[in-house]
This record gives sequence, structure tokens and C-alpha cells, in this order.
Amino acid sequence: MEEGEVHPSFAGILLPGFVVEQGIVEVYEPPPVYQPTVTSQTTVNSLSETLSTSVVTTQTGTATTTAESGILTHNSNDGHWHLDTTTATTVTTTHVDTTTVVARAGSDTVTCTYVDNVESGCSTQRHWEDSATTVTAGDAYTQASTTTATVGTEEGCAEGGWRGMGDWCIVQSSSRNDHDMIQFSLDEVTSVRIDAETNLTRAQFNTSNEAADPYIYLNHDTDSDEGDHSADESEITVGTLIELDDDGGNDCGSTCVNPPSSAVDVDETPTITYCNTGGACSNGVPVIDNVSDQWDSRIVRTDMAVGDYVVRASVYNNANAGWYRLTIEEDN
Repeated sequence: MEEGEVHPSFAGILLPGFVVEQGIVEVYEPPPVYQPTVTSQTTVNSLSETLSTSVVTTQTGTATTTAESGILTHNSNDGHWHLDTTTATTVTTTHVDTTTVVARAGSDTVTCTYVDNVESGCSTQRHWEDSATTVTAGDAYTQASTTTATVGTEEGCAEGGWRGMGDWCIVQSSSRNDHDMIQFSLDEVTSVRIDAETNLTRAQFNTSNEAADPYIYLNHDTDSDEGDHSADESEITVGTLIELDDDGGNDCGSTCVNPPSSAVDVDETPTITYCNTGGACSNGVPVIDNVSDQWDSRIVRTDMAVGDYVVRASVYNNANAGWYRLTIEEDN
């Protein structure tokens, strides 16, 4: 055995029994062959994938609103009265965004092998389901855009600011003989009302103030050419006086001197910003505040005959020069 001719596993068979029994020779069993422990573990992981996303915007409604505002100015450069009227047009559109998403779901199946609880390798198998489409409509929202347009018009009576029955214009006069001429024609018998309205108060009379004390005259126009409301005096021939008035438009009665705090009058032009010759402006004021109308003038004529007429508008005297508003309309 020492020479390796006999394997120890056969020693007990080949050697005489007494050799083994008496311990002359010890026989050892060889160790068992090592067998590793092999295990595996499988895990499934969920997957999702977005293939595409698109958004479509749809207009679902339109609304249009307009707002007007004006600036009345007495231009110190040309001495004319101007009204710049601005129209703001706002277009509001309603929109809805619709989102389309194409996606799919899937899974990864991962199998790992362990030898004696030590990972020795993994493999993955991936699987995708068929894609699915989801359509979602968002909340409605609005978008607004505003455009403005301004139209400037002459409002001075001497510059053609009166454009026909029912219209008004601004008289600017420095003395009783400084007239603005306003021509009108009647093609049927009708009643006519002429109002000269001022902001001059009792306390401002005979003081330096831009509001004037009106003095108006109604005459026949005997010119052969019918006037075109342009205040072109070359087209007007002043004929017979029909009526004149100084303070006949007084409507305030006993409250003229001290109008009560509760006094309210119609606000004919509430959106006007008035700018005087010095450039100072007041926002949202009426052209005429009729609470203080002690010095207003008025002529009312019933059943005026068909023909041509002219209103000569001036002031009581040069101490009360300035401006006021003149309106010529049918008196219904």
C-alpha cells in the first residue's frame, strides 16, 4: 500500500484480517464528494411605455364686446374743440385642449440562479401587451384680444361741430358780437328747441372763468344757398330776428344759487375726459353739469314753418366769455 499498489479502500479486503484487527495497518474511508446547493428565483416586474402624445386645441366659442371713451379738448393751437372717440373692441374666444396618449403595458420576467445562496447569473424575458389609446378633454379656457380705433371729430360750432337735428356743438365766444353761426333747414312744419347750457355758476359770474354766459339769437337765413351745417358764414345771410334769449333756460328755480347736495341731473356724456386749454384733464365728467344752470338760455318755437334758419350764438358780455354747449333739436 505504501508503494501505491493497493488502494486503501481495498486494503480491508486484500490484507489478512489479523493485520487490520490488530491495528498493524489502519484503514481510513475517503471523504465524501462535495455537492453544491443550487436554487433559482423568478421575479415579475411591471412595465409601461408611452408611445406618443398629441394635443389638439379646438375653439368652441367667440364673444365680442365694445366700449367707447372720449376726450373732449379745446386745442390751444388752433382754437378748435375736438372730440376723440376711442372704440375698444375685445374678442374673447373659448378653447378646449384634447390630449391623445398612445401607451402600452408589459412585464419583465427575471430568473436568477444561486449556488450556495450566491447569485451566479440572471436571465430576463420581456413581454408587451397591445397598445391602448386614451383621449382626455381638458377644462375650457378663454383668450382675449383687444383692438382700438380712434375717430377725431370737430365739436366747435364754428368748425361744423353741429351735424343735424338732435346734435350738439361747443360755442366759443369772447363778446356779444362774437357769434358762432349754426344753420339748419326745415322741410316740414315742426317745433324746435334750442338749448344753450353752461357750467357757469352764480359765484363765477363776472369773474375770469372758462364757462360762458350764453346769449342766443334765432334768425331767418335768407341766403340763396342752403347751408350745409358747416358754419360757413359765406353761405349764411342773417335775416329777420325771430327770437333771442339770455337766461330763459333756467331750470333750477330756487336752488340756482346754492344747489342742494342731493341735486342730480342727467349725465349726457359720462365717458368724456375733458381737457382744458391749459392741458388739465378731468376723467369721467359730463360736458355740462346742469345742477348749476342759472345762466342757461333756451328758445322753443312751436310749428316753425318750412325754411332756412340760423342760430347766432354768443355770450352776454366779454366779462363772461368762454364756452358752452348748444343743442338744436325737434321739440316733441
